[in-house]
Amino acid sequence: DERRELLSDIEHLSGMVKSAETLLAGLRAMLPAPREGDRREPVQIPGAYTGLPDRAADHLMRCGATVIVDAYNVTLGRLGHLEIAEQRERLLSACEQLAARTGADIVVTIDGASIVGAHARGRRHVRVLYSPEGVDADDTIREELSRVPVTRPVVVVTDDQAVRSDARALGANLINSPVFADLLWGR
Repeated sequence: DERRELLSDIEHLSGMVKSAETLLAGLRAMLPAPREGDRREPVQIPGAYTGLPDRAADHLMRCGATVIVDAYNVTLGRLGHLEIAEQRERLLSACEQLAARTGADIVVTIDGASIVGAHARGRRHVRVLYSPEGVDADDTIREELSRVPVTRPVVVVTDDQAVRSDARALGANLINSPVFADLLWGR
């Protein structure tokens, strides 16, 4: 009986996921289609912030952009001494606080959808994307960047040079991981 009930629950959840995907596709269809030649433009940084990466990063967090964070790029430099699960939890908690403080739309990308407990806790201010098995978080960052309408600014937080190059080519602003870590935890 428990097995039958579990299978029924799985079937019900699967139906809900399909309904959500259909709704999302409908909502995306309502967005204006990009015109030929439309390109995202990076957010202009005020001249007073030239040479001040912390001030420029704070400005970018408050400009209404979608901020895509390469999780382990941020945590390994600052929290590398901790277990990886603790790094994730501290990063997500700090991103929640930053989003609440700045109003930023933060998306954190993490390698491995198969992580035990990965989807256990909902977040109020931060969306978490776990890369599917066999897919690198870098590719998840690129995919998310391509989903954001070109009319919306995007900031990518990573030190991965290939991702930075691709993001720059798509009109995104960039924040280095140590600078972002300073925004989260101070110096």
